[in-house]
Amino acid sequence: MDLFEQLDALYEAGWTDMIVPFLHAHLDEARNTANHPLAIAILNELGSFYQRMGAYDEAGGYYDNAISEMDDLGLQNSYGYAVALINRAEAYRGLEYPDVADSLLLVAEQILAHLEAEGSEANLPG
Repeated sequence: MDLFEQLDALYEAGWTDMIVPFLHAHLDEARNTANHPLAIAILNELGSFYQRMGAYDEAGGYYDNAISEMDDLGLQNSYGYAVALINRAEAYRGLEYPDVADSLLLVAEQILAHLEAEGSEANLPG
């Protein structure tokens, strides 16, 4: 069972108190092995977890970390970066900063339009 299947099993079992420690353990491992894609995915999962709980400040911090890691890797024009911006925008919306959220959504929209115009299907879902 891979990491995300294990995560799904924790959610399905209702063991939400185990999710954050589980994800942090895997985040540490991903960072120690320089597995940047996995670290970014885990940061987004942590942000999503906190966002579902209504903890928008905490969620935003994880999304910011994911965005920062993608910046460091030069992934600003990727589908994953656009998704992270959308996630961060929703956390800002939860904090009642609609103008900031809208500006991030605009950037995400521009990235996705650019990818589509380039025919970068490998970077788009479906």
